[in-house]
Amino acid sequence: MDRKETRELNLLGNMKFVYLMYFLCVCLCSYGQSYKDVYIKGIYLSSFKKGEIIEMYENEKKRVSGQNHSIAIDFSSVSFFIPLQIEKKRINYDNIPNEESVFLSSCNDSLFIIPSYKDIDFLIERNLLTYKTMDECCILSNAMKFSPYYVIDSNNDKLFRSVYIEGYFRCYDIHNIEEKWQSYLLDVYTKSTKVKNQTLFVLEKIRTYTPYIEDERFKKWLPYLK
Repeated sequence: MDRKETRELNLLGNMKFVYLMYFLCVCLCSYGQSYKDVYIKGIYLSSFKKGEIIEMYENEKKRVSGQNHSIAIDFSSVSFFIPLQIEKKRINYDNIPNEESVFLSSCNDSLFIIPSYKDIDFLIERNLLTYKTMDECCILSNAMKFSPYYVIDSNNDKLFRSVYIEGYFRCYDIHNIEEKWQSYLLDVYTKSTKVKNQTLFVLEKIRTYTPYIEDERFKKWLPYLK
């Protein structure tokens, strides 16, 4: 994702919902098993509380110098996906923190699922994926570890790790998925159990990816430096 592409995105206006509703119309399917493959470019992000990450590094300094220290075993984090292009339709976004807020409030009209090892069996049992997607889980898990921490859109309260993805997503109408699993899916992948997300996109195949984002809005954060 080069700077020219980023400038083009910023000129297009925020038409995300219009584009996603368009794909809702073409993705109507028969009871949870038929789907349409959709080529999507976007960014998969994990956000962290900056203070927790700083504390982790400070404790690492204490550890190597033989001082008393603590070891963090968990962090407050949220993972979410921002589409930049769906097929040939480019999508603009205002800023990453706003996109995260939309995700947390469950106000978005589409749900993007990036499978992980812990939930892929469930998705396979629901006929939403196949075991071939296990490779994608491995790719993303390792790629995220190589991502630097970024300060994005001058938000100094949080740090982000990011992986840019291009690949195929399975597109479903969530109302055509077995009813007892609709609320469950929303409960697991959003903060709401209400079935209002009309379109479900599930990552199936990665064509290319990088944990190194070349975007002027992404500033690499280095620990220890004030």
